[in-house]
Amino acid sequence: MYSLYYRLAWKLSFIGLGLISFVYAKSSTHISLMNDIKERNVLVTYYSAKCPFSQQFLKLWKGIDVHSLPTVGSGFASHLIDCEAETELCAKHKIKYYPSIRFHQHGSHQPQVFRGRRTAGTLLSFLGKAMLGSTVPAVEAEALGDTAASPPLMLDGVMELTDANFDSFTAGGPVFVKFFTDWCPHCKLLKPLFPQLAPLAKRLGVALGQVNCESQPDTCSKQAVPHYPYMALFGHGRRLGVHEADNTIENWQQFLQLKLQELVADRAAAVSEGVLENWYSIVKPVSLTWSSFDKTARSTEFLFVKFFAPWCSHCQRLAPVWERLAQDLAQEFPDRQQLVLGRVDCTEEAGLCNQQGVRAYPSLLLYQQGHLVDSFRGLRDLAALSDFLRTAIGLRSKEQRSEL
Repeated sequence: MYSLYYRLAWKLSFIGLGLISFVYAKSSTHISLMNDIKERNVLVTYYSAKCPFSQQFLKLWKGIDVHSLPTVGSGFASHLIDCEAETELCAKHKIKYYPSIRFHQHGSHQPQVFRGRRTAGTLLSFLGKAMLGSTVPAVEAEALGDTAASPPLMLDGVMELTDANFDSFTAGGPVFVKFFTDWCPHCKLLKPLFPQLAPLAKRLGVALGQVNCESQPDTCSKQAVPHYPYMALFGHGRRLGVHEADNTIENWQQFLQLKLQELVADRAAAVSEGVLENWYSIVKPVSLTWSSFDKTARSTEFLFVKFFAPWCSHCQRLAPVWERLAQDLAQEFPDRQQLVLGRVDCTEEAGLCNQQGVRAYPSLLLYQQGHLVDSFRGLRDLAALSDFLRTAIGLRSKEQRSEL
């Protein structure tokens, strides 16, 4: 009799724990999220099931005892939002990376963003302070920065590079990188100046990155950084040049323009000698937005588009291949009215990606005169992509001629 009672009690206790976890970590929609914010404190985790960093965080979150915080009480809820399923909701809240963790105080639609190392201790510390109504200082959040494998975080147009993502991010290119330390006085002077280069760098097709050599010592050791600050241009996994003049916007601009001209000249010489090097090319895929997509698709016969997310490791590996594909095809299809290679960043253009039915990254879709006609699902190497595209264009052009 007693043994049966204890067995039932044991099972009911697990059912109760399951109900509690459901209440405090539930999949969400816009309506349920807004309703909860009106009634209690809310922690929101925006994630993608395909993102490995999201998967790591969700495992961590399951093991955290939020009720250990005296400030929690009954006025707390946790929402998990899958951005693959709730693309409009994630676009509405301007989610740029996964997982993105935000805390809403009771009744407030302006969240505090968690940017610390994704550990139980730092997350509980963040929650404890946020629930007491104190804002976590930006300096503290940066000091807790995640040195584990995580997608590059962009702040003011500059990517925060780590030991885990430096090689993959500089495998494409070009990337202008600042190596620094917090104690270096010259580095402190550059801190507000370097982000001002972002608009110019974007026009030149150059990404900006920075490495804190105190928290990311392996990268700085590997790159043999001799002093701070140290400024260097990287591309396709190699160092392309070191900036040695005074650190000003004007000098950086001259350095980047000169190096890019040298790379284009080197590429032209390699082509004339029959050797095509995998360096920065003046021929680049076209970046498409909501406003330019339809116009570009209608103005060219074939448009081959890569829909991607910067945090996606498969997309990072594809990036240099996609640039090389554009470079090769530009020689075979010089007429931009016949073929254009495009790229769409789905963290910036979530609405466009949703409209085109993109559900996985990368998605490689082929359009003909503005209509989706095919998608690529093979090996993402240069030969397979080239064969797919040439075959698709040849067959469809032949069909079109036969119809005439």
